[in-house]
Amino acid sequence: CAAAEFSGRLVVFPNTNKAGKSTLMARLLAAGVTVFNDDLLAVSEGGEGIAFGIPPRLRLPLPRALGRTLLDFVAAYAGSRDAHYLYLKAVPPLACFGRRAPIRAFVFLDRGKGQTGLSPMTDGSGLQGLIYQNVMRNGAAETVFARSKKLIDGLPAWHLRYGTPDEALALLQEAFGEPDGRGFGQSFTLDSPRPCSGAPPAAPLRAEFPRDTPDASFRRCDGIECRGERDGLYLIRVRSDEIFHLNPLARAMWELLAEPLSRAEAVSLLSELFPDTPRRRIEGDISNLFGVFWENGLIEVAG
Repeated sequence: CAAAEFSGRLVVFPNTNKAGKSTLMARLLAAGVTVFNDDLLAVSEGGEGIAFGIPPRLRLPLPRALGRTLLDFVAAYAGSRDAHYLYLKAVPPLACFGRRAPIRAFVFLDRGKGQTGLSPMTDGSGLQGLIYQNVMRNGAAETVFARSKKLIDGLPAWHLRYGTPDEALALLQEAFGEPDGRGFGQSFTLDSPRPCSGAPPAAPLRAEFPRDTPDASFRRCDGIECRGERDGLYLIRVRSDEIFHLNPLARAMWELLAEPLSRAEAVSLLSELFPDTPRRRIEGDISNLFGVFWENGLIEVAG
């Protein structure tokens, strides 16, 4: 995620790669907004964001659509670079290592052409976004789910659609207030960034799914907990680093797998529910779904 401070509290942007987090944080720095990060944010048990002190890293080449203010800012404070990326220098609007601030809101970015605006998220999908973006330690799935739910349940979540960093800046300032710091063009003292590192553990391998036995019965594996939320059902593997979000079909099959169930039986049930859907399509969907369950260690052959 990325995060920036407005009026003493953090607005957090938990998005995947190429959503525009880094360029937006650079634009906020140029406007005098205190930026905590553009990639990794530590979060305390009490819900405070903690800065690592690392300046934004921008993907090269920079498009001219970023706007003249941001391009001039990047030119003035360009730091280390290679053929693909450029780090900015750590100008003072960047929060220093260890600085803390309470989280105020979550904003999910949607960069693209079309109508711009900031709208509240009411479907509960913010929880899925927080979980997906979390860097977990092995065995931390239950903790990550509980803390993510506590954060998203207690704070507003917004959807920001924008075309350029300038448009996003205007919408954020309107919603969360003007920056407390100084804008680009005033003098800054440069500090050195402090790096951090870490990587999630690799998932264990499992035997290939037995696709040639449609009459074999399967059941849920032990040690899987279910959490029903507004945006669907989550499965948490106890003492692991895995959380799964199920769509409606997967959720229905998971509920049926409380008892031994074969793919042939599942196909028959769905064929009765959806008589207008070709049986071959249903067979393919069920086979793929059971395969995904198997490959992720969620089901096993019933004895």
